[in-house]
Amino acid sequence: MPHVMTRGGHLDVCILGGLQVSEKGDLANWRVPGAKGAGGIGGAMDISVGARRLIVTMEHNAKDGSPKIVNTCTYPLTAVQCVNTIITDLAVVDVTRDGLVLRETAPGITPEEVQKHTEPRLRYEGKVPEMRLR
Repeated sequence: MPHVMTRGGHLDVCILGGLQVSEKGDLANWRVPGAKGAGGIGGAMDISVGARRLIVTMEHNAKDGSPKIVNTCTYPLTAVQCVNTIITDLAVVDVTRDGLVLRETAPGITPEEVQKHTEPRLRYEGKVPEMRLR
């Protein structure tokens, strides 16, 4: 019974790496199309749907500069509408029913810069606080 914790709804919060996250909170984190090897989804699918709250960490953009926060994932999906929060090198973004909400930016990064590197529209009002790094 290796997946009792992941499948039983016992995880309050889980943090996973991501390759892409859609504006609806869909997660792609197990295979880059065209990469060598078959890849394997492993336990990420169970964790994605089993955790009460899912935080995805990743770089904001791919090596070619394309956004990893996208309108619709083009990579194979791990799970649909499972992501609650995205943490990148540029920002912290919450996935809500009303769309993506920019919660914090990295030090020295403006909301406009984050938007420039993000495919879907980000919602924010007023001054967005900077992440506190220690």
